[in-house]
Amino acid sequence: MDYAIILESVSKRFGDVWAVRDLSLRIEYGRVYGLLGPNGSGKSTTMKMILGLVKPDSGKILVDGIDVSKDPVEVRRMIGYVPETPRLYDCLTGIEYLDFIGEAYGMSAEERKRRIEEFLEAFELKGRENELISGYSKGMKQKIALIA
Repeated sequence: MDYAIILESVSKRFGDVWAVRDLSLRIEYGRVYGLLGPNGSGKSTTMKMILGLVKPDSGKILVDGIDVSKDPVEVRRMIGYVPETPRLYDCLTGIEYLDFIGEAYGMSAEERKRRIEEFLEAFELKGRENELISGYSKGMKQKIALIA
């Protein structure tokens, strides 16, 4: 069976404290998984390692067959990750923020407009895109971050 994400004996320490110790897991394509645990149990560190933002001390992480330690930029292009409290520019409207992010990724104005409209509709934010992000609920902010 092919897996979207594979972690093999992954460990990470910060000083004398183990954030993640000998974690192995396989995540199948097309499935939804939850990473659950108490505060300090390594959930965020694990996600950051999968994204290539934090390097594991040992072990191997593959995303769609790509070794995260060898090509973290390519892995980040394939994965969308939204933290519990996304950092957004609250002084922008939703549409301004999405347009800004699209431009930063090198998308043409035409493509940005098309995709923003498509995703606003899909995420049920149509009609709210011209409001300031500072007035959005937590869930709306997470949707904007996921679209971006």
